[in-house]
Amino acid sequence: MQEGKALVSKLYEQLEGKVMIAAELTDSDIGSASIDDLSAKVLAFFEGYNGLKILDKRTLDEIQMHTEVKEPIEVVVARQDSFNPESKNFESDYRIRDMRVERTGATVNDFAAYFRDRYRRLRDILSGGNIGMVISTDRIGQYAIGREVSIVGMVYDKAITKKGNLMVTLEDEFGTAKIIFVRPSGPGRSPTSILFESAMKLVTDEVIAVRGKMGTPPLVIATQLIWPDVPVRVRKQTREDMAIALTSDVHVGSRFFIEGMFIKFIEWLNGNVDRGRGLAGKVKYVIIGGDVADGIGVYPGQDRELSISDVYKQYSAFMNYIEDIPEYIEVFVIPGNHDAVQLR
Repeated sequence: MQEGKALVSKLYEQLEGKVMIAAELTDSDIGSASIDDLSAKVLAFFEGYNGLKILDKRTLDEIQMHTEVKEPIEVVVARQDSFNPESKNFESDYRIRDMRVERTGATVNDFAAYFRDRYRRLRDILSGGNIGMVISTDRIGQYAIGREVSIVGMVYDKAITKKGNLMVTLEDEFGTAKIIFVRPSGPGRSPTSILFESAMKLVTDEVIAVRGKMGTPPLVIATQLIWPDVPVRVRKQTREDMAIALTSDVHVGSRFFIEGMFIKFIEWLNGNVDRGRGLAGKVKYVIIGGDVADGIGVYPGQDRELSISDVYKQYSAFMNYIEDIPEYIEVFVIPGNHDAVQLR
């Protein structure tokens, strides 16, 4: 056995030939890492990789850096003595009117039911707007070429045609329809170019409404693209001059969590700023709209992007930040798809 290669040999045995080890790698590169844990991280790193799998120093450094566990740290934000927030003098006044608890399971049927329910809710929002009478995909063949139609559906696929136009396949409960977004013929900002650029941003599973003219069935030539939107309602007034701060997608535990900016947000709520202190003093409620933690195993390879690989420690770190929000501010947290929620 070569000198300084005992740990390397053990690691190679654990990898069972699934990953080759570069000759440059020595025991000092592995350090005090557990061979069992390291081999699992190496296999996870190369999962789905189709080329030759070789573990060299550079790759090992990347694996160890991406999987290093970051312990929750205590964040202390002190409020300035000169900060006298108006909202501190206001009583909290809120009601949670809908306490229904909706649950889902983890089967394929549950997943499909979730998407159907999501589609119907967004369809109802779109159908309630000013888009005319909505037809289903199974009725497209009943309309003459050139007739104006409106369709609501979920984006199933996107493709560029031979003529350079964008063809979007929309799917509803009854079938599919092909929507053509015509590529603009010349430079400049025209309605056609704006529509085409907007359609290029569409992603699969997105629910949209399209107005257009019938081509050869089942083709529809799009003239308008509409996304679901919150209806404009009369703005409610409060007795006091107060404010609500809304943020979301904090993703504590991710390497991409913008920790410095989130701490600045909390410092702002405490009045530790030179500008905007008056507005900060009016904040009575903070709403965090989902994904406060990055979670574990939300998507393949997520473990490579974590700075905290324990979901309990992710929430512990999140609470360290929230505890520094002034006590007179009410905090509401809405769960997102990265958050730990009860399935049943």
